[in-house]
Amino acid sequence: MAELQVSRKNIASLLSMSDSANKDKLYVIPEYQRPYRWGENECDTLWTDIKNFFNEKRKSEDAPKEYFIGTIVTCTDEANKNEINIIDGQQRMTSLMLLLRAFYLKLEKMKELWPNDEDIEGLMQQIEPCIWKVDKMSRKVKDRTLLKIDSRVALDKDNDDFKNILCTGEKRNSNSAYAKNYTYFFDQCEKFAAENTMMWKELCLTILNDCIVFPIECEDLNSALTIFSTLNNRGLPLSDSDIFKAELYKKLKTPDEKSAFTDEWKNLEELVEDSGLSINDMFRFYMHVIRARDNVTDNEKGLRKFYAGDNYKYDELHKDNFFENIKDLAKFWVNTYDNVGTFDEDNLYYTKEAIKYIHCLVNFPNDYWRCVVSVFYIKHRGEDDFKEHMEKFMRGLLSYMLVQFIVKPQVNAIKPPTYKFCIDIYHNGDTVFQNIMPIDFAGLIERSSRTSGKVVKSVILLNSYLFDVQSKLLTGKLEIEHILPKRWKEANYAGWTRDSAEEHLESIGNKIPFEKRPNIRAGNGYFGEKKRYYITSHVKEVQDLATNHTSDDWLPEDIERRRDEVCNRLITFFSQNLVSSVTEVEQESQLLFAKKGKESVKLDKVVGNGITRYRLAINRNIPNPTAMQAISGTIPVTTTIQEFADIIQAKNAIDFGFFASLQEEQSISDEFKAILENE
Repeated sequence: MAELQVSRKNIASLLSMSDSANKDKLYVIPEYQRPYRWGENECDTLWTDIKNFFNEKRKSEDAPKEYFIGTIVTCTDEANKNEINIIDGQQRMTSLMLLLRAFYLKLEKMKELWPNDEDIEGLMQQIEPCIWKVDKMSRKVKDRTLLKIDSRVALDKDNDDFKNILCTGEKRNSNSAYAKNYTYFFDQCEKFAAENTMMWKELCLTILNDCIVFPIECEDLNSALTIFSTLNNRGLPLSDSDIFKAELYKKLKTPDEKSAFTDEWKNLEELVEDSGLSINDMFRFYMHVIRARDNVTDNEKGLRKFYAGDNYKYDELHKDNFFENIKDLAKFWVNTYDNVGTFDEDNLYYTKEAIKYIHCLVNFPNDYWRCVVSVFYIKHRGEDDFKEHMEKFMRGLLSYMLVQFIVKPQVNAIKPPTYKFCIDIYHNGDTVFQNIMPIDFAGLIERSSRTSGKVVKSVILLNSYLFDVQSKLLTGKLEIEHILPKRWKEANYAGWTRDSAEEHLESIGNKIPFEKRPNIRAGNGYFGEKKRYYITSHVKEVQDLATNHTSDDWLPEDIERRRDEVCNRLITFFSQNLVSSVTEVEQESQLLFAKKGKESVKLDKVVGNGITRYRLAINRNIPNPTAMQAISGTIPVTTTIQEFADIIQAKNAIDFGFFASLQEEQSISDEFKAILENE
């Protein structure tokens, strides 16, 4: 971490920036900060604490001599070294400025009554450098518009109220938090002065000199945000999307553009608020769209680092339609989660079957499947057959994710293939979900039920959907019910031994999805007692268990039989939706590519049905365009596509002089480089 400085300052020293390192600098509340949200309760707490501290200090020598207000985390602005960005503490800093301005207004009014009161004059001179810049020679304030703090919060439409209050002391007819809190502080000053005529000036001096803050000054934004996240326990730490919001906002030029963006961002926040996801999630999902576009398979970076880029210019955020894509992705995911709760036949994105698969994946141990679905959506949105295509895609994706995690229950086994899926989908429109089920896969399903609670709910939900293909969406709070109860009671275990019960308890054959409320009622009763609760379930498999299993006993052979049925049902589904060998479908890998304008050369290796061939596609301007075509840039392009059984034949068909002339974009795979080096 970069170096940081922690000091101890009173309010007068902090706000006036009297130390040599920060002299003449400006405090800035950056664009990405949240708007000012302190209300009267917070202001009352601050005022009451300060007032109580003052009274205790005045009455008792043993009372604390200082009152600690909190920490302030700052960093020097990267673009303007004369500005200090407030990363944590902006609500407190803003309120202290309003409090001091209220005291100053009170002093101004008192000076009108007693113009020769030196105490009043002295207090005013101490407050002034906390609010305004003072002249270096005269040490007086010559321009009250030159403030010591500037709030640039992107989505705070009331910033002008804050500036006006500090500049003029006028409260305005405004309902902003600034105006309300300023009024509150001024009223408290008036009240305290009326009740404590001889002490209100001392209270003002106490605030300036005896109220202490610990400023933590960091060298860069990342260090400041890290400190903020570590220390902060009262408010929400700044999110990556707060930074992105500011980057998007500050590129806008007109007031109308800024106002429209402010409304759109608030709508976005409200949209995702109840979905279980966040705006950060939308930026992360879209990051995988960009990674797929750029063929990136490395482990993903942190969001801020990814979007900032190497030069911290946030170029991706400023590309055409970027924010539109983020909003569109948010609508898609909110619709997705709404339909998992209550399916709407008229929704734009899913068939009922596809939502069932989503429901299973929502309970999956990690969210990399969401990244793949996001790329699929961005690639295919708006297509006429989108819903049908999505259903088929979800069958394959669900099958792959479950099989992969059952075979190897680790997140690192999931990430690399999902990166590849994203790239395939972005560039080719689809991907291959390969069958990786080993011969003993049924045993692995059973193992996952016993040892990996992370994936078991997804598997059990899928089994219930497959048990009744006509079933409705299984909504509500579902729990994993152990048919053979987990708690040992002799009366519940007729026909069992303890050892046999322990052996069968966590089997996949002993688990079903069951609604929470009847599950609580059923408790740890014996199977014969539970059946009357099972019959009330909306899950068809649970109902059938109550009606078709006529015996009141649930024995080892029943669990083993159901285990085999569940495993066979799942394996059949997976086999239908996974490709047993990648050679059953065509797979392309790019060996050579170059482009300039409309002209390009592309060589692909194509594998399918056990055959490897090489496809060469060339787009080339016609050799003799007309003058008008040349001037207007509308030169026609000829396209030729050839296929070769041998890679050397394909290589010999390439005009490498033409290839070298295509300077806009070029790439050669390691495989093809080796061919060229050996020739």
